[in-house]
Amino acid sequence: MYKGHAKDHFKVIGIFDTVAPPGTRSAVLTQEATSLEPGKVDRKLYVGGIGTVLEQTEKGSNERNELVAVTRGA
Repeated sequence: MYKGHAKDHFKVIGIFDTVAPPGTRSAVLTQEATSLEPGKVDRKLYVGGIGTVLEQTEKGSNERNELVAVTRGA
């Protein structure tokens, strides 16, 4: 491990079937924390074939990131 680098810990708290966009797989909801930011807990929603679509701080600072569009190449 390198000092000051990724020390994230996560646990899966839910797996969901997605309804849109067509062709995507299940969505996985995780709860994540890191010793680099003590007291901060995030929830992240990942969709297969896309990546992170939602990230919300549950404890700590008030942050929210949401994917608003996906463009696929021809």
